[in-house]
Amino acid sequence: MATVNKRYNCPFCPGFGKRNDDLALSVNWEKGVYHCFRCGTSGQVNSLPSNFSQPLLILREDREPREQFNIEAMTSLTDSPKGKEYLRQRGLNPEPLERFVFVSGRKLIFPFYDSEGDIVYYVARKMWGGGRRYDNMRAVIRDIYIPPGSALPAKLALVVTEGIFDALSVWQWLGIVSVALLGMNINAFKVRRILECTQSETQVLILLDAGEYQTALSYYNELSPLRKRVRVVKLEKGDPNEIGREKLWKKLMPYLSSDAKKTFSSTS
Repeated sequence: MATVNKRYNCPFCPGFGKRNDDLALSVNWEKGVYHCFRCGTSGQVNSLPSNFSQPLLILREDREPREQFNIEAMTSLTDSPKGKEYLRQRGLNPEPLERFVFVSGRKLIFPFYDSEGDIVYYVARKMWGGGRRYDNMRAVIRDIYIPPGSALPAKLALVVTEGIFDALSVWQWLGIVSVALLGMNINAFKVRRILECTQSETQVLILLDAGEYQTALSYYNELSPLRKRVRVVKLEKGDPNEIGREKLWKKLMPYLSSDAKKTFSSTS
């Protein structure tokens, strides 16, 4: 039987009381523990504020996605001019992604595969139109996005970004292996996956969107005891995909080791 956790509006997050649509705090009352997937706060339930309210929403780990997609019925990116054009507008080369990305209506579908090559979940990204841009599905909690063709574990450097297009930009523009957190949540699953993508001497550069410095510090605090060379790279505005190739290289270069600079400067 699946574990049942109850979800709350986190009392420790900045702006508490203004984000009731984002119940990021997960509490397991049977085990007596809690964790917020937005601000990263964890602890025992007896450390919660005395005025903490009981939850109204129950989240099951085996819940169904908000929207179902049939991968076999989708259009391959290879056969989707609109999908390719959208990626080009983002400054990305669609060719290396053709076998790994699908199109359904006005959404790009990024599947996640297990070790046997089977699709276990996916992220859907709306290419145009208003409303919700992402359907992150289970991947938002359970995994990170790794661009196709990445040689893992990364030897010299690994860049940790927020979104899929950010990770693809670092990988395609600079040749540096990058992964996407799929949002600002932090949990043991994602920390473990980052560790699996690196070696003990690998530089880990945390490059999140502007305004997410505190989340970057949370990841630093989790990773620095486990990897020797972890740094936080702060963006003043935008995200890695928005600032362009030249500015992205200049932002990362001061943080790279001399060996990494020699290797990646030829591709930048």
